[in-house]
Amino acid sequence: MPIFWVVEAKVEHREDSSMPSDGCETSYGRSVVPAETKEEALTLLEATLAEQKIYISETYAVTDYSKGDWSDDIFDIKHSYEKASIGPEICLGTFISQEAMDYLHKDWKPCQKEL
Repeated sequence: MPIFWVVEAKVEHREDSSMPSDGCETSYGRSVVPAETKEEALTLLEATLAEQKIYISETYAVTDYSKGDWSDDIFDIKHSYEKASIGPEICLGTFISQEAMDYLHKDWKPCQKEL
């Protein structure tokens, strides 16, 4: 049975990507990836995002969902986990643009969990 990894990352996306855009090419998000290892989770997520012309520019954390505290999560990770666990399949989750983060979530800090 795979582990459901939460990958918190900063991504860059081009105008022709599948990501809805407010004009900002940088977004932050948490995705849930079923995989045996953290490394495999990152590789799978990178490939899935690349198919949609979205590229990880920085990875902040890769955390086992069952060991995280998601009580104050702004990315609705619980919903992403529920969707991912049905398949199991990768759930890209919610991404928030740099502009929206600067305006709405000024105090947000990336996870400080171990990679």
